Amino acid sequence: MICAKCQQGIRRGEPYETRDIHAASASGTVVHFHVVCPDRPRGH
Repeated sequence: MICAKCQQGIRRGEPYETRDIHAASASGTVVHFHVVCPDRPRGH
């Protein structure tokens, strides 16, 4: 999986969030985000 925020891979065991993105004109998609992206200060 790739993090939608930082574009880095999410490794096995790393905490992440999954969100459904709904679209009115097409099928939706599922995106994944690190809880805390690597090499990014907390809160950014």
